[in-house]
Amino acid sequence: MLSMPKSSCYHCGAECDANIKIDEKLFCCEGCKMVFQLLDENGLCQYYDLSDMPGIAAKGHFVSEKYNYLDHQAIQDQLIQFKLEGQAHVVFYLPQIHCVSCVWLLENLHKINAGIIQSQTHFEKKEIKIVYNPGLITLKELVQLLAFVGYEPVIHLGGNDWLKKKKVNKKQLFKIGIAGFCFSNIMMLSFPEYLSNDALELGNLRPFYRF
Repeated sequence: MLSMPKSSCYHCGAECDANIKIDEKLFCCEGCKMVFQLLDENGLCQYYDLSDMPGIAAKGHFVSEKYNYLDHQAIQDQLIQFKLEGQAHVVFYLPQIHCVSCVWLLENLHKINAGIIQSQTHFEKKEIKIVYNPGLITLKELVQLLAFVGYEPVIHLGGNDWLKKKKVNKKQLFKIGIAGFCFSNIMMLSFPEYLSNDALELGNLRPFYRF
């Protein structure tokens, strides 16, 4: 019995069978296929032109039940940094960010959902700041959208304390620097004692170094 030919998923590049496809484009799962359709419907297929197979495998990421806890107001209050009438600000850590295609797609989320006002990524920190309209898209729906396109956020329920970087104790560093400098030069204090009295030409230098 002949096996089905293997190829690469058009969205994420994973090896796949040639049984899930749109036109000549092959996909490893229904998730990747659905993400491609979403991008295609919103005119965002330029995403695939920025780098070869930049997408993240979407298997299982679009299951919505896992995010039901985001419907609770107490949880939302921990995650939302700022909220005003018709506007809310959140920051998520997205470890999947790896290329310019990721940044381009994430900063064009407003084209997929009108409830997203603005999205700005920080590539080095792998973070995204999103401003959205709670009246048009809920926090749960926002997270679902991110997960659906392959960028499931790492959510910390302890609030936004994880965003605060540890402050460097400059005073302590200054003390360590002085201690290191003194330690490296402590031998100079004993240098005169290394000059033996038996060597007249060196012994005469002892008073000089002691001074």
